[in-house]
Parts: sequence; C-alpha cells; structure tokens
Amino acid sequence: MRIAVLTLMIFFNIALGNTNDTSKKTPLEVIKQNGYEIEYINKPSKEIQLAAVKQNPNAIEYINNPFEEVQLVAVKQNAYVIKHISNPSEAVKIAAVTQKASAIKYISNPSEEVQLAAVRQNAYAIKFIKNPSQSIQLAAIQKNIFSIKYIKNQSPLLAEYKQSIQNPKNIALIENPSEAIQLATVSQDGNLIKLIKNPSIAVKTASVKQNGNAIQYIENPSEIIQVEAIKETANAIIHIDNPCEDAQLEAVKQNENLIQQIKSPTQAVQLVAIKQNTKVLQYIKNPYQEVKIAALKQDGRVIKYIENPSQELQLIAIEQNNYVLEYIKNPSEAVQLAAVKKNGFTLQYIENPSQEVITTALKQNGRSISAIKNPSEELKLLAVKQDGNAIEYIKNPSQELQHIAVNQSPYAIQYITNPSEVLQFEVLAKNYGLAFRYIKNPTEAVQLKAVESQFALGYIKNPSITVQTKAVKHHYTAIKYIKNPSEELKLLAVNKNGHAIEYFKNPSEELQLLAVKVTAYAIQYIENPSKEVQLIAVRQNADVINYIKNPAKAVQIVAVMQDANTLKYIKNPSKEVIDAAKRK
Repeated sequence: MRIAVLTLMIFFNIALGNTNDTSKKTPLEVIKQNGYEIEYINKPSKEIQLAAVKQNPNAIEYINNPFEEVQLVAVKQNAYVIKHISNPSEAVKIAAVTQKASAIKYISNPSEEVQLAAVRQNAYAIKFIKNPSQSIQLAAIQKNIFSIKYIKNQSPLLAEYKQSIQNPKNIALIENPSEAIQLATVSQDGNLIKLIKNPSIAVKTASVKQNGNAIQYIENPSEIIQVEAIKETANAIIHIDNPCEDAQLEAVKQNENLIQQIKSPTQAVQLVAIKQNTKVLQYIKNPYQEVKIAALKQDGRVIKYIENPSQELQLIAIEQNNYVLEYIKNPSEAVQLAAVKKNGFTLQYIENPSQEVITTALKQNGRSISAIKNPSEELKLLAVKQDGNAIEYIKNPSQELQHIAVNQSPYAIQYITNPSEVLQFEVLAKNYGLAFRYIKNPTEAVQLKAVESQFALGYIKNPSITVQTKAVKHHYTAIKYIKNPSEELKLLAVNKNGHAIEYFKNPSEELQLLAVKVTAYAIQYIENPSKEVQLIAVRQNADVINYIKNPAKAVQIVAVMQDANTLKYIKNPSKEVIDAAKRK
C-alpha cells in the first residue's frame, strides 16, 4: 500500500487539527513529493492534479476525468501515459504523437490529423496505423522511403510514387503526376521541375529549396520563390530577370560581389553591398549619391571608382583618407588644401601646387619639402623650423639652416655632411650624448665633451688615448668600449671602481690586488685569485669568501675570525677553522 497509510494519517490529522510535525504538510505539499499519492485524494483540484503529473506523469493513471490541461502536461512529459487516459481530446492525442510517434498505438481510431502528426514525427509510426489512407502513406514515405515496408494494402498511387523515388526522372513517364509525386521528385533534384507541366507553388518552392538554380526553369517566379531560391544559393540571382528587392538583398548579404549580376540594384541593395565591401562600388553603374557618400566615408580610396567626382565627394574622401588625393584628377585648390592640412606628404600627388598649398603642407610636415623641386630658401627655412629632420631632403643646406635644424631636432645632425664643430657642440648641448651617435667624424674636442656621458665612447671610432682616458675617468664602464686597453687605462678603471676588472681577461696580479683593495666584491670576477688577493678581499669584507672557490685555509681562518657567520659559506671546514669561528 506504499505509504498510503501515512498519507491518510496526515490528512486525518490535518482535518482533526493535530499539530505534530507530520500533520503540518498540506495535500499539495505531499503531492509535490510523490505524485502517486493523488490516488488517495477524493476529487483533487486542478492545482493538485497538475502538481501530481508534473512530479510524475504516470500519476495520471490515478486521476478520474483529469482536466485537459493536466492531460497535456502529462503526455508532453511521457507520451505513453495516454494509455491511462479515457477519451483523450484531439489536442491531447496530437500532443502525445508529436512527443513520441509510437504512442499512436495506444490511441483507438486515431483521426487523419493524428495519424499525419505521428508519421511526420517518425515515418515508422505507420506500422501502428490500420488501413492508412493514401495521403498518410505518402506522408510517411516522404519522411522516410524505408517506411514503405510497413504499409499494407499500398495504394496504386504509392506504386507511382515508389517509381519516382527510385528514379526521379520517371516522372516524365507519369501522366498527370499528383502533387505528392511532384514534390517527391523535386525534393530529390530541384532541376527536375523542368519535366513538370504547370507545377504548383508548393512544388516550385520545394524545387528551389532543394536547388536554388532550379529557378531558371520557373516562369515568372513569385517574390517568395525568388527569395527561397537565393537562400539556398545566392548565385541563383543570375537566373532571375528583374529580381525583387528582397531577393537582391538576400543575394548581396551572402555575397556582395553578386551586385554586378543585378541590373539596376535599388539604393537599399547598393548600401548593403558597399557596407560589406566598399570595392563593389566599381560594379555599380550610376550609383546613388547616398551610396557614393556612404562608400567614401567607409573607405576614401573608392573614389577611384567614381567618374568625375564632385568637390563634395572629393572632400569626403580626403577626410577619410588624405592619401586618396593620388586618385583625384585635377583636384581643386580647396581639395588640395584639405589634403595637405591633414598630411603634408600628400603634396607629392599635386602637380604645380600653389604657394599657399606648398606653405600649408610644410607647416603641417616639414619633410614634405621632398616633393618640391628647387625650393626657395624661404621654403627650406619653413620646413626645418617645422621639423629639423626635413634637412635630409635639402641639398647643400646653409649654415643657418643647419643650426635651425639641429636646434629643432638634434637628431637632424645625421643628415648633415661634415657638420662644423660649433654645430656638433650645439647638438651635445641640446641633447646631451643621445644624438651624439649620429655625428659623422666628430672632432676630438667634441668627443672629449661627449664622453662625459656614460655610453658615448661606444659610438666613437678609434678614439684617442686622451678621449679614452677622459671617458674612463668619468665612468669606469667606458673601459668595455676600448679594444685592447693599455695596462695604465685598466689601472685607472679599477682604481675608480674595482668592478671594472669584470671587463678584463686574465688580469695581472697588480690589477687583481688593486681591484679587491678598492672593492672587495670585485673578487667575484677573478678566476683563481692568488692567496694574497683572497686575503686582502676577506680582510675588507669577510662575506666575499662566498665568491672564492676553494679558499686557502689561512683565508678561511681570517674570514671566520672577522665574522663567525661566514662559516656557512665554507665547504667541509677543518677543525682548526671551526675552532677559530668558535673563538670569535
């Protein structure tokens, strides 16, 4: 009896007003936990019925005359529970077979509509239908040709249909084939519509859905047919004379280049195409003004596809991309000015520019002087004032121009052949050391000034001893830029900072001793230092024993006597060394 007794006790307790824990549950709460408990409720409400079948659709077996809404909820969860429903409505039957086609076996005398819903859901459901009509048979084999083996008492039409399925071209042998046979034929090969006289709209639609190019065999296709054909394949547009706007739009959305196959595309179609790719503007004859503007705002370069563009269009193109001036024939001065105001380099695309255009270009970018043949001294001056590096494009610049150029940009010195010593010093003063690398053949005086910067010596070819010495005096790392430095220079470097020994191969004993005297940690750069060098280093700083491989016992003792903690850096210390550390 499941837990029916417990349930009845709960209900009786509720009725009697008992307040123990089990009695606190309402019938609805009980049903939500176990739908089968509805069996013990007399005349349950719709709410309770719904709760029961939602919890378990099989609970409908215990409901007398369930509401239609309850039946629908149950069969949508489990179609087979329809067998527990007496006299289900048409809607419930259809819901059941739509959920599970084989549920039709539990329905007595299903209507044509219910049968159709079942075989459309699963063609094999026809095996549960007694004496299916011709239309049901056709619907089943249209869904799945192999369902034909379950059809008894096949109709004569089914034989024709079977013939057309096995070889679609056989439709030409059938006199007045039914719409079902026509549909079966074109669903396999849309182009076979050419064998059908006066096909219906449904057949036309089916044919272009199977193969969009089949539209070439349809006379005066409707707008709907056109769109369906192009949805299947955009190239179908080539077979349509005067396609409707919706068809045009569908085609260019799939492939914007197909606009070249459309005679007189509408403005909306043109806009969709150029939004996808502005270059298709070249395929549009006499594009709308709005289309030209939209294309140019997206990519100014397409102005080359517009015949005799107006000044308005030219300015729109220049605003989007100033380099499109290259594609504009005989641009007006207003257009020229618009271009050079944005980018002076566009001056190179202008033949015989006016003085105002030249001046405007140079004010925007001095380097645009490269586009001017034989510029005046005044224009040269304007160019280097705007950008000192513009001197690169000026032949034999005057001393005045050179001074203005390097003052505007010290790096302009790289474009000046044989700059004067005064000019070289100006560069150093303006940009200390950084621009020095670009001075060709700097004088020794300039070199001496430059090496006050840490890295300048690295940019000097064959520096003199005097320059080398000054560089090392200013910063010991300058020694690394000197090939084969003298012993004197090495001593100068390590005397300034013991770490300089890092840059020497096989340093002499003298250099090693000086290095560790100046900086004890310099010993880390010395391979196999002598005992004397080791002792000097650890006497200055006991911790450096950490950098000495196999230190002598005497060195170990000196280190631990200065700082007992250095014992941790000594591998396998002798008892004597350990005792020395303890004494410390």
